[in-house]
Amino acid sequence: MYVHAAVFLIGGLLPMLFGAGLLGAVLWNGVAGVSANFLYYLHVTFKLEIIQRRAPTDKAIRDVLIADAGGVQPYVWWLGVGLMAFAIAMGILQAPVGKK
Repeated sequence: MYVHAAVFLIGGLLPMLFGAGLLGAVLWNGVAGVSANFLYYLHVTFKLEIIQRRAPTDKAIRDVLIADAGGVQPYVWWLGVGLMAFAIAMGILQAPVGKK
């Protein structure tokens, strides 16, 4: 999933680099959102099939396996916060300076 996330991150910058404007960014974000949801659906379905094979009848073991397989790594939250702060800082630095 991290490779896909990197592709979506880099792909989100391409409309700006090629000067596609707002339409390019909106189109990329729409396609990226739909495909990311589908990829995540496939990922979760695959994980649940593996868990179902390991513990087909024991609900308690299955619940433990689901809890172990789920969740988001803590560093991902901090990476998101850092990238957001970076994006805001770049937006502030690129803001036009008005005359007084």
